[in-house]
Amino acid sequence: MLSDFVLMFDNACKYNEPDSQIYKDALTMQRMTLQTKLKLNEDTNNGVPDVRALVQELLTDLFISTYKHQDEEGRCFSDFLVEFSETDATSTDPAKKVLNLDMIKERLILQSQVKG
Repeated sequence: MLSDFVLMFDNACKYNEPDSQIYKDALTMQRMTLQTKLKLNEDTNNGVPDVRALVQELLTDLFISTYKHQDEEGRCFSDFLVEFSETDATSTDPAKKVLNLDMIKERLILQSQVKG
C-alpha cells in the first residue's frame, strides 16, 4: 500500500510543474506518509528505532525544506537550482552533469520503496 502512495506522489510531481501547489503538496504528503509509516513500524519493533527509516525521513524532510525554502522576497531557491540543472543538462561529460532536484527526489523515493 505504501508503494501505491509513493507512486501517486511521484506522478503528482512528475506531471506538474515544480513551483505548482500540487507538486509541493505531494512532497508534503509524501513526508507525512513516511512519518506515519515510521510511527507504525516503531510500534511493532518493541520500541527499537528503525535507523534506516529515520535516516530516510531526515533526508526527505531535508529535501522538502530545501525545495520549499524562500528568501525574504519570496523567491524559491529551488527555482534557481532547476534552471541551473537545465542549463547544464546538455553536457555530455558525466563529470560535469549536475545532480538535480528531480534526480534526488527519485533516489529518495526508490530508497523508501526498497524498505517499504
